[in-house]
Amino acid sequence: MNFELRFPGRTVPLHLGQPLEQAITAFGDLQTEEIADEDPISPERRAFCVVDEGAELLFLEARLWAVFLHLTQKPGSSGVFRGSTDLLSKEIIDAKDDRAFAEVLEAKGFWPPKREYPFSVDRLNEDFRVRLENRRGEIMIVIDDGAMIR
Repeated sequence: MNFELRFPGRTVPLHLGQPLEQAITAFGDLQTEEIADEDPISPERRAFCVVDEGAELLFLEARLWAVFLHLTQKPGSSGVFRGSTDLLSKEIIDAKDDRAFAEVLEAKGFWPPKREYPFSVDRLNEDFRVRLENRRGEIMIVIDDGAMIR
């Protein structure tokens, strides 16, 4: 379940289930900050942002559970993601196009889930769900294990 986040000037290897300390250390000189959760859903849940890079990491029980890449500025966020991943090129990410997103992932062996969800396009493989979500004008890509929709 390995993947890469590619920021201008830095590539960060990650994997779902990675221990919190190891994942945060992988960002090296990119600054990360814990996001205060004023109304925690679970005490085992912690979130971090990569300052000014538009990326958030969600940990559950100190393991990487999901990555959120914000493609538009949201209130209180820490920037817009301007990089790429090894799953999606910068051109596909910048296009924010549902059809292109789906086609690129399907060419890599991903498939659509049995159920579609409003405001998003999901594609799955054995390890990941990659979602392009557009809700109220806030666009993001989510990478997780897809357990909730499998």
